Amino acid sequence: MANLSIRAFDEAQRRKQYPERRGPTGIACMQRDILSAQKHLAEIAELLWQSGMDASYNKTQISIQGNPKALNDHLSLAGLKLLQLTGALGIDFVSLLKQQIEKEELSVL
Repeated sequence: MANLSIRAFDEAQRRKQYPERRGPTGIACMQRDILSAQKHLAEIAELLWQSGMDASYNKTQISIQGNPKALNDHLSLAGLKLLQLTGALGIDFVSLLKQQIEKEELSVL
């Protein structure tokens, strides 16, 4: 499987979202992606908080009954921005996550 981070970065370059990989413009583009991912993660937190408040009011389990599509959209957009960012840095995000999961699994043992 091809490196998803590099593919996401290449696609962002094709769409003129990353005119440069390095230098001030490249850093500004990376900052933009960090802020965009943060915005989507904040929206996810808001959706989860809202559903948690609804659940405590109704004494039911937390579920995303209101709008699961919105949660999925924000999760995928945040993930895309992180893939683009790590591709710009030359890091394989998927392998990095796999290593972190394995590290956490080993720490539990």
